[in-house]
Amino acid sequence: MRTERISERLLSLPQASDRLGISHWTLRKWAASGRIDSVKLGRRRLIPEKTVESIIVNGLSSACARRTTSHDHRGECSARRNHEGGE
Repeated sequence: MRTERISERLLSLPQASDRLGISHWTLRKWAASGRIDSVKLGRRRLIPEKTVESIIVNGLSSACARRTTSHDHRGECSARRNHEGGE
């Protein structure tokens, strides 16, 4: 069995929220609800740097587009895209 090393950088909620210019509580809610990708490591919730960069470049709807595991999350994201004029 071959294993690959994952070298993606993970950001703490304060680091990610500073980059995005939003409250870390808002980011925590988005991550806990599955609206954006996150990793739970013990008690810490971490955000992949590529997720933060995607939101900066393309807006939140780009992060939502990848989240298709839950009907509720698709609904939230599609409602947001409609509000932003995306669809």
